[in-house]
Amino acid sequence: MNLVSLAFLAFLPAAAGDEPRFEYRLSMPKPTTHLYHLTLTVKDLPGKNFDLVMPVWTPGSYKVRDYVRFVQKMKSTEARIEKIDKTTWRVHHLGARSVTIRYRVFAHEMSVRTSHLDSEHGTVIGAATFFYVKGYGDRPWFLEVDPFPGWRVATGLEVIGENRFRAADFDTLVDCPLEIADFREISFSVNGVPHRVVISGPVAVPLEKIRDDFRKIVRETTAVFGSIPYRAYTFLVRSLPGGGGGGLEHMNSTLMDVSTLGLVSDDGYRRFLGLAAHEFFHTWLVKRIRPRSLGPFNYTRENYTRMLWAMEGITSYYTPVILSRAGLTTRKVALASLAKTMTSLASRPGRKGESPEMASFNAWIHQYQPGPDSVNTTASYYSTGKMIGWALDLAIRALSGKSLDDVLRALFKISATGITPEMFQEECEKVAGRSLSRFFAKCVRGTRDPDPRGGLREVGLVLEDEGTSAPWLGVIFEEGRISSVLEKGPGWEGGLCVGDELLAVEGFKANAKNWSDWVGDRAEGALFRITVFRRGILKEVDVPFRSRKRPDYRIRKADDATPEQEKALNAWLGG
Repeated sequence: MNLVSLAFLAFLPAAAGDEPRFEYRLSMPKPTTHLYHLTLTVKDLPGKNFDLVMPVWTPGSYKVRDYVRFVQKMKSTEARIEKIDKTTWRVHHLGARSVTIRYRVFAHEMSVRTSHLDSEHGTVIGAATFFYVKGYGDRPWFLEVDPFPGWRVATGLEVIGENRFRAADFDTLVDCPLEIADFREISFSVNGVPHRVVISGPVAVPLEKIRDDFRKIVRETTAVFGSIPYRAYTFLVRSLPGGGGGGLEHMNSTLMDVSTLGLVSDDGYRRFLGLAAHEFFHTWLVKRIRPRSLGPFNYTRENYTRMLWAMEGITSYYTPVILSRAGLTTRKVALASLAKTMTSLASRPGRKGESPEMASFNAWIHQYQPGPDSVNTTASYYSTGKMIGWALDLAIRALSGKSLDDVLRALFKISATGITPEMFQEECEKVAGRSLSRFFAKCVRGTRDPDPRGGLREVGLVLEDEGTSAPWLGVIFEEGRISSVLEKGPGWEGGLCVGDELLAVEGFKANAKNWSDWVGDRAEGALFRITVFRRGILKEVDVPFRSRKRPDYRIRKADDATPEQEKALNAWLGG
């Protein structure tokens, strides 16, 4: 039987008349060991055995992570447990009415995709912590948490008692991370719906400011989609003194990491708000307006989709837009974010070898585990998707006076069973009032860069490239060593290699930052000598001189902008 069939069986209901019950208990008696202690009690399950399966990935992070590697000391006194593959244990219980399985999870990796536990807090990621019983994924699951003394529990799970929770099915259990700590909490309401911000770790920013700014983000995002699809929402924020960042979206919550020191600066705080806006936007786009293949989930293998350019890229596009509309940044800052993405995209040759659709499909092997040559061969569905969303929104505004907001509202209404690429294009065309087949063929299924210039002119803006020419080596440095060599660049042609440590140029001591100072005024194609360490061996390489205009896109107001265009600009970015 193949994995697709197994995934289907995982969510088949039990036989009529059976009422099995699945109860988890989670404790953390000594947090400094990084060990969660779990018991799973399975009651009234028909038959003489059942299979326990640990997910290999978590929704929203498209990489097989094999969480079972963190599982320890699995045992039961009521049954014999037999491991039958890397993620599955068969429980032989000989018809026992109640079977309890005990195990531990080592939780040391600090990320929004993995569980973590130390002396300061605990975070539980469902996919990295809980097994499901194959065949019963659609049944309710119950969880009781025994927090470390002095700690509390925050989660989006349904509360049924003190530290007791219920999930309607295993997908819901996985979708609701838990933060367990002596956290601080602030709350607010939007349209009568409660929201709370739970913060673990030190934060120098006044909590009232965070509350007020998050409320603005929720209001502006809700205005895009028209209604709130949850009963309550929880922002789980971990402030990390040692640095860090990232977020992961869920149906009624999000988990976000932020650098404690980073919040002190205006730019750092703005990035924090951007992260919150991005993850909250996902509440609709990807969690509800989702590709049809992303739910119900197959937790045993990759779940492929060609639409991450829309799910992640368009969300990335809306991040600066929402902040600008909410008055948390200026229009100038929002436009600078879009221009910066265009600049970054232009410097990645791999975008010409992989379409946004294919980059989405290949996320499982590219996005979270890039190699030294990825810059030459792969595209980022984040940046390409952001450009597509930008160009689409401006094009729809110019063609029909409507916007991408209208497309998302329409998709939200019809997305109960998931959407397809064809459905997305069709709704864009309905709102635009004309065919967009050429745009989708060239920019979504093909590798042409979207061009926002025409749309910008419609709102009284001009896109300019202010880049200047400079000596070009065609390599990317990381901590003084070459981390990537751009295909057909000077370093590629001269024989520089990934891992080379730059020592000198033309016999003069040089490094990754000042090498161009020693190149001199040379004719195009003339050779200059570079000295490097390569795996501990001194090497000299002759590299052809080349200069290249480094793109640096900026957006400014057109000199002849009209009042009508200013009005259109206000409708787009607020004013």
